[in-house]
Amino acid sequence: MKKTKPKKLLTVLLTLYLALSIVPITAYAGVTDVIGDNTTKPYSHFYHTKVETTAQVTIKDADGNVIETTEVTKSGDFVEGNVNSDAVQAEIKRIDDEIIAQFSSRGNITIENRNSTFMFDHFESGNIIAPDGDILVGDQDALEKAASGSVNRNIVVHEYQVYQTTYDLIVQTIDGGSQDEATINNVCIENVKFAYRSGDAPQATAEVYNADADKYEIAYECWQEMENGEPVAFWYSDESKYTPSLKKITQFEEGKTYMYSIELREKNGYTFADNCSVTINGNPISATANAVKTVDGLFVMNVETIRPEATKKISVIEINNATLTFKDGDKPVFTGTVPENDQYAFRCEWWSLDENTGIVSTEPEWGGDIYKNKITAFEAGKTYHYGVYVTAYTADISPDAKLKINGREVKYTRIGDESDTQSFWVETDLTMTPAADGHTHKYGTEWKYDETNHWHECECGNKADITAHTFKQIIDKEATATEKGSKHEECTVCGYKKATVDIPKIDSHNHNYGTEWKHDETNHWYECECGNKADITAHTFKQIIDKEATATEKGSKHDECTVCGYKKAAVDIPVTDFRNSSDDQPNKPTNTASSESSSADQTNKPINTASPKTGNTDNMILWIVLLVIGGGAFITATAVDRKKK
Repeated sequence: MKKTKPKKLLTVLLTLYLALSIVPITAYAGVTDVIGDNTTKPYSHFYHTKVETTAQVTIKDADGNVIETTEVTKSGDFVEGNVNSDAVQAEIKRIDDEIIAQFSSRGNITIENRNSTFMFDHFESGNIIAPDGDILVGDQDALEKAASGSVNRNIVVHEYQVYQTTYDLIVQTIDGGSQDEATINNVCIENVKFAYRSGDAPQATAEVYNADADKYEIAYECWQEMENGEPVAFWYSDESKYTPSLKKITQFEEGKTYMYSIELREKNGYTFADNCSVTINGNPISATANAVKTVDGLFVMNVETIRPEATKKISVIEINNATLTFKDGDKPVFTGTVPENDQYAFRCEWWSLDENTGIVSTEPEWGGDIYKNKITAFEAGKTYHYGVYVTAYTADISPDAKLKINGREVKYTRIGDESDTQSFWVETDLTMTPAADGHTHKYGTEWKYDETNHWHECECGNKADITAHTFKQIIDKEATATEKGSKHEECTVCGYKKATVDIPKIDSHNHNYGTEWKHDETNHWYECECGNKADITAHTFKQIIDKEATATEKGSKHDECTVCGYKKAAVDIPVTDFRNSSDDQPNKPTNTASSESSSADQTNKPINTASPKTGNTDNMILWIVLLVIGGGAFITATAVDRKKK
């Protein structure tokens, strides 16, 4: 909604004050409107609920025959709060107690067929003017001060509704001659909370019906989490019931099954009858429940089974049949509706020209104080803004709920407390500008744009809501150490995109080093996919024999790193036998028996101190064979010679 800034002279203030002081208060509660030079205007919404209860009473004799019927209706005053508030729930209970108390002495009481409905009663609204604190009407000095300074204007709306409840109250009379006065034949427990949602914590709310408070009391309430028919976790209103091994229920969880039970304790010498009837929240316990007498009380198990659900959210709000186009000179017409049987109610719609000028559909009943200047007819060339107000019944309105008007989704701006999940007071982006030639501009809901601005456009080409772009940066591709990224700027309102630009590649990133060593002739290391090296270390070599050398064949060997496995080139190993040497060999050792006269020529030669060789050592095996053969021949010849002699 737009803010108002009316400026009034002191005489006008005095006149209004005197007028208001003598006007009777009606359903519309107006307040003197004083706005200074700098004004803020928040919005507040309050519910007030009146409870009306009607009981169809049927009284039966001991044999079950109807002997009397009557209707009892009771109601209270408006109580601040919605039906789920503690104050309204207490009011419902108070009225029920008053009705039941009239018949409790006549027998056992049960309540059946309870039905409830809402009925709208009226609205009240007004302004609270507050520069430093609330200014009440009649505080003339404060009003004059506010007129010349900065003030806060709090638009307050009070919604009044009636909560109507009906049920059947059955009174079963008892044969007085057969009943002990100290025997409790009927138990009435009230205010047990079964309406839990996921995330709620169990609460102890059960109360004994007032007329029986001297006979018995609540020993404890119990919730059990059930799996396959067996309890796996517990909640007790009496802490002493817990044992160290029990798993506690701290909050209800979505989709799980929970069973409620309650134990009552006798008082003042009273005892529970063997066939004692039990009524909880006005209804007899179900056939699956079971009431068992204990040493000093009554234990009622399996009273109710629940499966908590997540909090219901209203994600889409629909306004249908709204009149959104007018011609020059047309008077405002309000025709908007919401779907029947939905979870929310349509409270009002409005048109505004600026913060001071507008018209609300509920005027003059309420809302007349919101705009100083009233729109009585639309004027050509002026742009008007459309707004709506919706309230939820019981579910919560999602903070990002979509709004559809006449079947098309529109954008909107919330007014007032954004945390209020029951109220939806918004100004939409729908605008209307009547043309002087009779053409009524019908602006689309999609933005059109150029490089500088965006706007809504009529089919005739006329533009409205022309606004400069509000950009945010969008990352299209992240940069890495080896590759550049890209980004662009995009308008948060209309979606217009600027050209994509590069993001330079970064110098560092989260290196992912491999597990295999890489190496060159000097070092080895681990390497990231980006090329970065880590754990660079010089090789540690060991010698590997590829082939052993023999007396006739050379061998081979190479050096290999013990860490990474890098191999140097293989090299030869010389043969192991050096006997095939000749006099022509270089580096031949010098014979120490040589003439001293040649010593002068051997000054720079190394002197071999080993024993000199006395012959050629080549073909040693051949010489040994010949020696054996010769020796054999010599022995044979000697033997033959001896034989001849």
